[in-house]
Amino acid sequence: MADIVYLPLHHQVIVWSMSDKIGIPIAANDSPNFKYAKMK
Repeated sequence: MADIVYLPLHHQVIVWSMSDKIGIPIAANDSPNFKYAKMK
């Protein structure tokens, strides 16, 4: 196990923008889940 090499080929940067009036939790699959949206 000490000789395993990790070679990152792609790192996805997830960029979200949000209004102060609504909050949606960020999901790992990079798609909004409106079921958990909250109005402030």
